[in-house]
Amino acid sequence: MRIPDALTLEEAATLPCAAVTAWQALVVRGYLTADNTVLVQGAGGVATFALQFANALGAKVIVTTSSEEKRVRAAQLGAWATINYQTTPEWDVEVRKLTGGIGVSHVVELGGPATYDRSIRALAADGKISQIGVLTGWGPQPNLSRLQAINADINGISVGSSEQFAALNGFLAAHQIRPVIDRVFSFDEAEAAYEHLASGRHFGKVVIKL
Repeated sequence: MRIPDALTLEEAATLPCAAVTAWQALVVRGYLTADNTVLVQGAGGVATFALQFANALGAKVIVTTSSEEKRVRAAQLGAWATINYQTTPEWDVEVRKLTGGIGVSHVVELGGPATYDRSIRALAADGKISQIGVLTGWGPQPNLSRLQAINADINGISVGSSEQFAALNGFLAAHQIRPVIDRVFSFDEAEAAYEHLASGRHFGKVVIKL
């Protein structure tokens, strides 16, 4: 895949997994439109790309994150609303308040067992959950009965195709979107890079430069 002219090598390195995953979730499988509302969990690589794509398409984006600093950065990146899940653990209730009781049309589900039940409760009728991450590990399956009642879908998302990647690159160029890189480490700092990633302090992608 040809690297887009406007991007650095470090920026391009963030695309094949995180960006393509968010693209398939919201655009290819999600059919996202400007009248939709998206719930994005966290502020990592997939999450920040999802925020950027949805914002560029005109959708409203609600971001849940762990700190006030990340809430500010998410708002600067285009988030319509932000929720600190540390201070608002019942964030699904807050999501429904923000949407007038309707819920969101799309959930970018990155948390796993600890977030899934709330994701389902935050979902609107005919909504879509993009199952991507398991940041809280593997565990008991959520109660899916509500999905039937509201005619909602779960899409299992695992990166995407080269055709989707090509379309994504065109979208990035058309909307002048640049990947969000939290920090670039040298190869000799690889261990520190993984420690930084594991800490959860990052906003966007963590890159190791070869």
